[in-house]
Formats: sequence, structure tokens, C-alpha cells
Amino acid sequence: MNMRETKETPVFFSDLDRTLIFSKKFQKEGIDSLLVEEKDGKPISYMTREGFSILQELKKNESIFIPVSTRTWETMTRVGFIKDSLPEWMICDNGAHIYHNGERLKEWEDHINKKRQEHTLTASQLEQTIRYMFEDKGLKDIINREDIYLMVKFEEMTGEVRQSLEVLNLSLRKKGYRMDINSRKAYLLPDYVRKEDAVEFLIKQQGWDFTISAGDSYMDLEMLRKTTHGFAPRHKSFTEDFMHVTHQKGMLAGEELLNAVQHLCRYVR
Repeated sequence: MNMRETKETPVFFSDLDRTLIFSKKFQKEGIDSLLVEEKDGKPISYMTREGFSILQELKKNESIFIPVSTRTWETMTRVGFIKDSLPEWMICDNGAHIYHNGERLKEWEDHINKKRQEHTLTASQLEQTIRYMFEDKGLKDIINREDIYLMVKFEEMTGEVRQSLEVLNLSLRKKGYRMDINSRKAYLLPDYVRKEDAVEFLIKQQGWDFTISAGDSYMDLEMLRKTTHGFAPRHKSFTEDFMHVTHQKGMLAGEELLNAVQHLCRYVR
């Protein structure tokens, strides 16, 4: 970033998928979109061309941009505007890891490891339970992230599968886990892995005074409460509306959100 950073410099924490970048199904006729992510030559994610331009200005001259995602380092750095210009700070794995200039932040790693040692139920133990419960219910894959949390994929999120997951969630809450269902995926996360905790840690550590956040899912909701201003697209998955909500849905909501954040950054400067 070219601008001179101070405590008052706007800091923009943002979720990625369905907030700033969107899959092909969100492309509509008449939208001038730009491909921003590929995997093995296959197109994955898009933004509007105008939204991309605004984000580049925010990153370069108007804010400290910090992506905050359930994505891993590998999948986050697959996104073009991150890969081509690595942000100083990144929050990956739903808050399990904070990266500073491409390296994991030791203070946060120590914090997470201490919490993991205190936890009675490991992700590996939980994985066994998931396999037993859903082996014959369209279970597609279970991804165990460093024995911290699980991402469970299903062939289809049927009513039966969702109901079983909700019953399991009630039991897991007593053991320090929570669940977020997103399309055909279910994230099973320990209580100590939260986006908002990583965001709050950085705000306090760096002494930032003016902070902005954006997100669309329940995993983003508390992050939106932690910052000075919160933004969400109209297609958000939660009903709370204490934050600024766009008029548009889909890919155009990402552009509208970025435009509003840019105006806010320029106003405070």
C-alpha cells in the first residue's frame, strides 16, 4: 500500500466468497464480470469489473485490506488479487491462522495451540463420528484441517441430512463445537476458532482505531459487530440487520458494498 499508515488509517476486514467474489452461477446477463480465480485452468470465481477496480484502489491507496476467510492459505492465494499483491495481513481457516507478510503469526499460533490442548474432543475423533452417522447418507468427503476443524461435503444437502446435522449440532455445543451449514457443506468448528477473535486480536495488537468489515454468512456475523462499521450483501444468510446492507444481491452486491466502503474510507480521511 502506497499511503502512509497511521492508527486512523481505515482497516477493511472482508470475507471473500459470496461477499467480494462469486461463482459462475451468480453471473447474469448484462453484468460486466472479470475472472479472478482459476483452478487447474478451470474458472472458479468472478467479480464485476468495476468492483475489481474499486478493490484495487482500496488496497493501494485508501485502506489496509485484510481478507478473512474459511479458506486455507493455499486456496486464498489462488485468488488473483491476493496472489498478485499479497496483503500484509491475512486471516485464514476461519480465524485459526493469522498471516503477516506470508508467515504465520507466532503469538496467534501459540494461542490456538494452547486452546486446542485444552479441548477434550479432537477433530479426528469427531471425524469418526461423522463417518459413522453419514456414511450411507451421501457423504462425499471430510477434510480435516490440522486436527482443528472439519469441512464435511455431501452429494446433496437433503432434508434428512440437514435434520441429522442439526441434531448433532445440539450435542456438539455441549462439547465446545459449533456447526455452520453452507449449501452442501457443513463446517464443524471448535469454539476457539472464530473469525471475530482473530480480528479483535489484530485490532488490539495494532491499535487500529477505524475498522470496517464485510461478510455474508453466520460465520461473519460477530466479526461485523467487532468493527466500527459492518457491511453485508442483501443475499446474507442471517436475519440480523444492524449492519449496512446492500440493495443489490449477487455479484452486483459485491460492487455496491465495495463502493460504499470506498466512500466511507474517503470520508474519514
